Amino acid sequence: MVAGTHGRTGLGRLIMGTVAEEILCQARCPVLTVGPNVVGAMVRNLAHRDREGSTCPSEIHYILNATDFNHPSNEAITLAISLAREFHARLGLLHVIDDHGDHMNKNPDPTDLALRKLQELIPKDTGPQHDPEVLAQFGVPADSMLQTAAEREIDLIVLGARPASSHMKAATHLGTGVLHRIIVGASCPVLTVRP
Repeated sequence: MVAGTHGRTGLGRLIMGTVAEEILCQARCPVLTVGPNVVGAMVRNLAHRDREGSTCPSEIHYILNATDFNHPSNEAITLAISLAREFHARLGLLHVIDDHGDHMNKNPDPTDLALRKLQELIPKDTGPQHDPEVLAQFGVPADSMLQTAAEREIDLIVLGARPASSHMKAATHLGTGVLHRIIVGASCPVLTVRP
């Protein structure tokens, strides 16, 4: 399912909610959400590609999957790997560690642990055409994901989701506020996968 959103924030979002959020809450299939920054980015890319005589502007060259290693996230990784194979695209797997206070001097290092866990999620014989890039970093989840997506010119972000325990609100492993910030801030579509 594909949904667009205007990216309302603040009181407007609180009072009105969004159709996209309701779809994310109730859809039993993956939802591709197109946020307000996607159109501007596509127009810029079209102009750039026209100047260079490039082919189709909607090609997917790089997919980013962010995970916290929960089960729904792993399903999203499986789909991200499948899409990377289908589109012959590069794949980045990202884990953001948002609690870095007491963990900076721990042994083993949390980033090393996360990198190993990300490597373990990649099937040995059915991986994408290109070796996935595994990334683990400290930071604020939404900000880190958006910065990584911008730096690597990501064409699609894939996130795992699960229903919240109450109120039928969508919840990613990152929380609804983070998901909303990613959809609104990303210059590429966001594919949300529920178990």
